[in-house]
Amino acid sequence: MHQVHFVCVCLFEIAGCFCVYNSKSSLSHVQQSLESSLLCDLQRENRRDFHRLPIVVVLGHNPDVDERTLTLLREEGQLLADRFML
Repeated sequence: MHQVHFVCVCLFEIAGCFCVYNSKSSLSHVQQSLESSLLCDLQRENRRDFHRLPIVVVLGHNPDVDERTLTLLREEGQLLADRFML
């Protein structure tokens, strides 16, 4: 089971987004979160321009993942990162 942490602090300006995943389910969560954040930002009147922020997608270590799954996670993470590149 993976832990998901979300922190929202409005005392400073957001400078970027750092996403770490280590399984198919956590990668799916990262994808859904990025997509919903981007969509929400585009619909707001006082946009924060989320789509212009740097986004880092990192594959974290998971000792329970076999080599085949690890390769698949790398490829899918790269595809996700490529989708959000400007």
